[in-house]
Amino acid sequence: MTATTWPFIEVNEMGYPIIQASGLKVLQLVREHVAFDWDAEQLRRQHPFLSLVEIHAALGYYYENRNECDAMLDRDEQRLVLK
Repeated sequence: MTATTWPFIEVNEMGYPIIQASGLKVLQLVREHVAFDWDAEQLRRQHPFLSLVEIHAALGYYYENRNECDAMLDRDEQRLVLK
């Protein structure tokens, strides 16, 4: 795992940003944030094991690294289509 400048966020061996304590991929929250237009409080209701601070850190990481994260999302989607 590699630390980031964002608290609570690190990058795993596969290159995906995750929330440290839970291991949940940041991109999972981003998918829900975008697909359902959920704000941080709605995401917390869906993931009660996360704090609002962790969720805000994850979303902040995404918006600061949007191009890289969107490329990861695209690659993941392509893998699903090819299966």
